[in-house]
Amino acid sequence: MHFYFFTFSGKAKTAFALFLTLILGTGATSADTIEETFENVTIVDADGNPLTSSWSPGTGLSNGWRIIGGTLYANDNGDYGLIHAAGKGFELSDYYFTSASTSVNNAYVFIPTPLQGEVLIWARSNLNASSKKTSSLKVYEATADGKVETSVLLYSAEPEKGVSTWKPFKFTIEDEGGKYIALNLVYTDIDNFTATTAEGTQEPAVLTVSTETIGFGTVSSETTQTFTVKSNVTTSVSFTLTGTGADAFSIIDAPATLAANVQTTIGVTMNATEPGDYEATLVITASELTQQITLTGTWEEKSDDPDTPSDWTGEDFTGLDDIPAEWTIADDAEWTIDDWWLDTCPALKGLSGGILTPMFTIGENQGLEFYFQKGMTFDNWSSKCTVSYTTDKVRWTEVESYDQYSDNGTKTITFPEPGNYYLELRVNAVAYFDDFRIVELTTTGISEIANRKSSSSKCFDLQGRQWSKASKGLCIENGKITLKK
Repeated sequence: MHFYFFTFSGKAKTAFALFLTLILGTGATSADTIEETFENVTIVDADGNPLTSSWSPGTGLSNGWRIIGGTLYANDNGDYGLIHAAGKGFELSDYYFTSASTSVNNAYVFIPTPLQGEVLIWARSNLNASSKKTSSLKVYEATADGKVETSVLLYSAEPEKGVSTWKPFKFTIEDEGGKYIALNLVYTDIDNFTATTAEGTQEPAVLTVSTETIGFGTVSSETTQTFTVKSNVTTSVSFTLTGTGADAFSIIDAPATLAANVQTTIGVTMNATEPGDYEATLVITASELTQQITLTGTWEEKSDDPDTPSDWTGEDFTGLDDIPAEWTIADDAEWTIDDWWLDTCPALKGLSGGILTPMFTIGENQGLEFYFQKGMTFDNWSSKCTVSYTTDKVRWTEVESYDQYSDNGTKTITFPEPGNYYLELRVNAVAYFDDFRIVELTTTGISEIANRKSSSSKCFDLQGRQWSKASKGLCIENGKITLKK
């Protein structure tokens, strides 16, 4: 049922909500009242870190409200999934929960208390009257642990577009024992929420963890990652590692008990004794409740001398029928040695996924150079490529990104300091790579150009980068170098 006989803003909504509750009754006079005004709340992620521009699944609202089933984030059409403050600092300060940006919202606001009787929500559309989109407020049944029963729709409303004032929406939960509910918002803001808890009900114990998987990637030294665990009741807790790879992992400072509604951060460390791929299952048990986290990682041997130079200095793929053995190919990648550009110049062709070079050593004033060329174009959309480097295959730094607007040609990657690195190239669609090599940055250009393979015309600028139509630079035509001034 919709109420449109009054419009309110600010603290007036709170007063009217109480008045409406007195007139209509609650349906459970001896039960507790639950109310959310969204004032003085701190939004945090699943690890308890305050968020200012986005809201990951986790907790943060008073009364234990949380986001489940997805991530609410800031997007192009406004603050999506944020507590918004309008007129902050004035007498009629107005805080509200805003959801916008997409007509498909798979995230839900979960209220972890069984409700019974009248539920009152103030809402408004955040669409213009001329918009062809639709605002909606939907209420679904949920389980005590936050699973949304999307097949059980308890209430649905469409706030009027082009109306900026708040209006009350009310529905009734008549089931004995009450129901848990989850709100789904599309182009809709909500404010003051008032309801009553189900009389005589006891909240069941719930155990939650912040993740279902922890991947360590490839490491060669002891590495620790963290996760969080939380229960709504005080309970004993245990952490058990199982599986063939269990010996490669350990739990740091695991507590024996969990305090009710306190988020606890736990560390898990990977430190294997032999190289190889490892996988284990971490089982968290609290009373009769259990949660599991899958742990994975690859352990590599590490040189006692981290400054030992790598033997790899480059690759031109000449004479190869397959990818060199020392290169690493992602599981989702398709790569092949292919004849392209010129028949005499075989190179690496990427279809999708990523490829990782062998480790190489960068000295003072050195960089890594390679030739890049876009491949097929689908509906005017060309290959895209991102280039990142790492020292440990765990922490990555993206340094370049090429798309349909980028020029083909030789690319030079620089690094923050001398050391041992890996370079990763990830593409979608098709891209070609050739002539990987470490170069002296101070001599990149003329001293390197003469070594480039060519049986037709290629032109380069004075830094050694290829260009197609320029007025100055070096041209190699059938093996002869010409300087155009």
